[in-house]
Amino acid sequence: MVLLTWLCASPALAAPPAYATAERIAAALNARDAAALSALIDTRALARRAFADIDLGSPQRADAERGVANGMQQTVQNLIARIERDHGTAMALRGAADTDSRSAIVRIILRDADDNYAGSDYLVFDLDRRGRIVDWTSHATGLRMSATLGRLLSTLLDERGVIARLFGRMQVDADALATMREIGERTRAADPAAVYTLLERLPAAFRATADWAALRVNAASQLDEARYRDSLEHVARHHGEDARFTFMLVDHHVYRKDYPRALAAVARMERQVAADGLTRYLACGIELEAEHPEPARSACSEGIRREPALKDNWWLLIGIANQQHDAALTLDTLSAYERQFDMAFDPDALVKLEAYRWLAGNERFESWAAARRDDPAGTTH
Repeated sequence: MVLLTWLCASPALAAPPAYATAERIAAALNARDAAALSALIDTRALARRAFADIDLGSPQRADAERGVANGMQQTVQNLIARIERDHGTAMALRGAADTDSRSAIVRIILRDADDNYAGSDYLVFDLDRRGRIVDWTSHATGLRMSATLGRLLSTLLDERGVIARLFGRMQVDADALATMREIGERTRAADPAAVYTLLERLPAAFRATADWAALRVNAASQLDEARYRDSLEHVARHHGEDARFTFMLVDHHVYRKDYPRALAAVARMERQVAADGLTRYLACGIELEAEHPEPARSACSEGIRREPALKDNWWLLIGIANQQHDAALTLDTLSAYERQFDMAFDPDALVKLEAYRWLAGNERFESWAAARRDDPAGTTH
């Protein structure tokens, strides 16, 4: 009994906390260190998941494992290249109540050249008992890595049954088999237009699956607005209750001005994945677009409380206060922003900006401005 207790408590055998692994993943992404991220991935375990329940012979299994290892290297490099191109930053998050305790969650925020919010993703990594990555899901794409790699690699194998099972566990005829192989080739060649067209040729049974819908919307997202919106509409109509599509459908519901569903999708993300400053920022923006300023203010304020280092909520809240000509909220938020980011605004430069001109002559503003003129501190903006 003593030996068993020691073994169970041994640091060498205990799983590292998922959050600690998430921090390592985020650090590797922020350092653009592909080798460090790859070292956290158990490619053999990922290969087993990619070809789960499929009876591959030894030579084929070895080929599959090599293919997964090579595919992961390219996937990691592509992920880091996109984060670099789109000025992205990664952050480890603590999971929501409904999140598996063995899941590491990393949020990625993308920005444009002017540091404006330009998109995001929540990556949920499945970990083994040693804390190594064995799979992951992207909530921006609705794709699971094991399924994606399995489909791509299956098209390189000769067994029709293997390809059929990886594309939905169903029988395929020669034409569908040829189309699937061509989809794999065009995917590896980064040709989304061809992938989109080929997906439409698959039999109805395949086109009814959630995997097909995810592949189609991701191909369409690289093409044009019309096909992207049509693909999202298909996802919403046929797979709207599938948790992996919740995040991508936030944008769809906003586009359709279905604000209650958009807010419900954000709330679902907060229950099932993570509740952070960004989810409140999204909720704030939705409430604002729905012309609900008070709930918008509450959402932004909660976002600041959850994640004060995320600037987006600050500026959205300041924007709301400006629109309402609420001097108290505007100046209190600007003051809190100064303290949070160790800087100071130049009141004279500020009031010359169109958005703040209404403050000129305001008694509260004059008092706020005088304090900064008398005792300027930090970096002046």
